[in-house]
Amino acid sequence: MRKTILYLLLIFAIVSCSKIDDSNISKEQLQNKSFTLTNENKKDYIVIEFQDSTYQIFGNKWEGNIPWKVKNFNGADLLILGTNVIGIKQISKDTFECENISLAGRKFILSERRIKWDKNLIFGTWIRKQNIGLYDYSLNDSVTKPNLPPVPDGYSEKDFKPFPFYEITRDSIKLYQSYFKYKSKISISNTSEYLLMELENNVLNQKEWEWRIKKLNSEFMIIEKKVWTSFGKEIITDTLIKKR
Repeated sequence: MRKTILYLLLIFAIVSCSKIDDSNISKEQLQNKSFTLTNENKKDYIVIEFQDSTYQIFGNKWEGNIPWKVKNFNGADLLILGTNVIGIKQISKDTFECENISLAGRKFILSERRIKWDKNLIFGTWIRKQNIGLYDYSLNDSVTKPNLPPVPDGYSEKDFKPFPFYEITRDSIKLYQSYFKYKSKISISNTSEYLLMELENNVLNQKEWEWRIKKLNSEFMIIEKKVWTSFGKEIITDTLIKKR
C-alpha cells in the first residue's frame, strides 16, 4: 500500500512538473512566424512578424527591426517588444492572450497567420494591367513607332523601355521606366503577404515602400502599394500581369 502511495505521489510530481514546463512560452513558438494582433474589441488589427531577434509590424503603420525577446519571471511569461513589457499566456495551439503591462494593462490577442501565397509565384517580370496594350504594341514590328524621347546623358537608345515594368527576384526588385532603372533590396514576410522595399522613382518623384499582396497566381497579382509622393503617403491598388 505504501509503495502504491509513493508511486502515485511520484506520478503526480512528474505530471505537475510537466505542466509547469509546458506553461512556459519559448522563443521558438513565435520566432519566424507572423501573427494577427487583435485588440480587446476585435475591431482593429495589425500584423506582427517575429524574426530571429527583431520584429516588424504591418498594417496602418510600419515599424521594423525592433528587438524582441521572451522572458520568464517568477513563473510569469513576458514578451518584451522594444520598451514594452507584455504578459503572455498561450490559450490554444496557435493563439496567445497578452496584456501590455507598459500601457495600463491593455489587452490583445495574437493569432498565428498561415502562409498565404506561394512565394515562388512572386518572382518574375510584372507589367501593370493598363500597360499591356503598350507591351503588345512594342512587339508589333509592322507598326511604325514614333521617335524616342531625347536620350539623357550617360544613356543610349537601347536603354529605353516603352512602358514601365518590375523585375522581382528573391532579394531585390527593379523598376524600369523610360531610360531609367531603379533597384531596391526587398524583404518578403513569413506568410508571403507583404514586400518591404525602398524603391525610388525619380521620373514620378515617388518611393514605394510596402506592397500587400491581395491576390496572386501564375498569371496576375493584385497589390496594395504604399507610396511616398510629393503630397505625402498614398495607397495605390494595382493589378500586375506576369510577362512571359
